[in-house]
Amino acid sequence: RQAEHNDRVAAVVLHVNSPGGDAFASDLMWREVLRVGKQKPVVVAMGDVAASGGYYIAAPAAAIVAQPATLTGSIGVISLRPVLAGMLERAGINTVVLSRGAHSGLFSVTEPLNDDERQALRAQIFATYDDFKQRVRAGRGLTEGDLEPIAGGRVWSGADALERGLVDQLGGMPEALIRAQELANLPQDREAPIMVLRGRREWSPPKPFPTGDSILAMLDMLHDTARTRVWAVLPFWTGDVP
Repeated sequence: RQAEHNDRVAAVVLHVNSPGGDAFASDLMWREVLRVGKQKPVVVAMGDVAASGGYYIAAPAAAIVAQPATLTGSIGVISLRPVLAGMLERAGINTVVLSRGAHSGLFSVTEPLNDDERQALRAQIFATYDDFKQRVRAGRGLTEGDLEPIAGGRVWSGADALERGLVDQLGGMPEALIRAQELANLPQDREAPIMVLRGRREWSPPKPFPTGDSILAMLDMLHDTARTRVWAVLPFWTGDVP
């Protein structure tokens, strides 16, 4: 949201390095990426892994850049519902569940699922999976026929994902920055100043590293460094990706 409302930010590069996790949390982050993307281009730069929920939040981006060996995809949903009644009994722990209404004890760990509850849980899993696939189809412009053979929890390398339309190009953060500049109609410059946002509020935006022999510029940099809320004052790394 800082990037969305900051007029100095012309495009956003979102670094995703995650094996995934909670479906609800993934959907909340997906919504944020989708909303920012309506204001300015969002490019995802994938790290070593951007799978399941990590791919979920990448799907609405204007472009996705993956490393050749990135583990991505894993478009699927699993749910674990343990039954701990035997373990609790052996530990001498007595439990009492008070519930009212059909399926109200669906996620209780003290009793096994009955047939109706099993069907309800299965329906919930497949509803979440359908939402996941819809997000991917909308973000990547894929048809259901295109997506189904590469979904189902299948994991792909970045190179394989490129062939299947799950990512747009191979590379790292430098390539993602160039792609973001291109989408924002900015000059392509690997040394352009960047703003690093990490989710906290009221941070000061970094300034480009002083150039030339300006003593005043260096003094300003030192003054900013002494403050408690500083992101970074450094030149951007411009090395090539192997």
